[in-house]
Amino acid sequence: MHHRLTSILLGLLLSAQLLRSFALVREEYKLAREIIISISISIIMTTLAFWAAPKCGASFLTTTTTATASTRRSQAARRHLTTTVRNMVGTTKPAKSPVLLPHSPLGRTTPFTLTTPTTTLNGGRRWYTNHNTTTTATPGLSSLDVLKPEWTTPKQEGDHVPNVLFLCRVRVPNSAEENPFEWDYFTSRGLFAGKRCVVFALPGAFTPTCSTSHVPNFEAAFDEILELGVDQVYCVSVNDAFVMRQWGLHLGLTEDPTTGQFQKVQLLPDGAALFTRGMGMSTVWDYERGFGERSWRYSMVVNDCVIEKLFVEPGRAHNSGPDLLTVSDAEPMLDYLRDCDSDDE
Repeated sequence: MHHRLTSILLGLLLSAQLLRSFALVREEYKLAREIIISISISIIMTTLAFWAAPKCGASFLTTTTTATASTRRSQAARRHLTTTVRNMVGTTKPAKSPVLLPHSPLGRTTPFTLTTPTTTLNGGRRWYTNHNTTTTATPGLSSLDVLKPEWTTPKQEGDHVPNVLFLCRVRVPNSAEENPFEWDYFTSRGLFAGKRCVVFALPGAFTPTCSTSHVPNFEAAFDEILELGVDQVYCVSVNDAFVMRQWGLHLGLTEDPTTGQFQKVQLLPDGAALFTRGMGMSTVWDYERGFGERSWRYSMVVNDCVIEKLFVEPGRAHNSGPDLLTVSDAEPMLDYLRDCDSDDE
């Protein structure tokens, strides 16, 4: 393409020179020397155009193509190298110095050790070769770095529960849509004001202890809990409304066909952790389980938006290994409610 354009331009220049020569001949025959010079220049330029332009053009194109391909290969190699470094695990080289996290009651300021599989690279793929390599790492930027002290300082009995919004999905009555649900908003005050409710919170939907024990135990005790002077039982988890509904269906909870809520224990999605933070129960699992910010496990009786009784699992800490279910389970709650009922009699 380039050598063709060059030939055309030189041809136009030749034509201009010839026209100039003819003009000079018309105007002044005595300028024969200038005419001869002009024609000679034109012939030389035309010869050079036909001889040099194809080679120069081809050379230019080849050089450009080679440089572009080389640049692309270099960029691809850099991207591959970056991805490889980011994906590699199993390095035993410790960081030079630990990155200290902001001070908090539950802060973590020392390096930690975890076991990860080593990998080998084969054609850009990652292959796990063994599962016994110890990796020494240093705490870096995580959810722990942005937690405010009040989010990790639990409320006490006699305190008001935080008034926040719960974003829920509710069924649209008589809807023929494939997804007959719409968004609705519930406030803590709207749920708890003028009522006596049992609320229990857990780290996450579909997790083992929460699925096999915590929710099923409260679901089984639901009727007796209501007989002991409670209006409703709620389960709070830092998950969105879609996950909470599917989890309830997976657990076999009975769904109200009119509202889409569950008939016994109702699941409250605290997706943005607003209620959890307001309760001071925000807990982070980053290198342990990879949950991110979740709620510590607890249960409580809320009487007209005031915490009447609070059961918090012991050993509260970020990245806690043990997943205890002792004091916040349904049976301790039943014991407390039975004692209250006997005192009233």
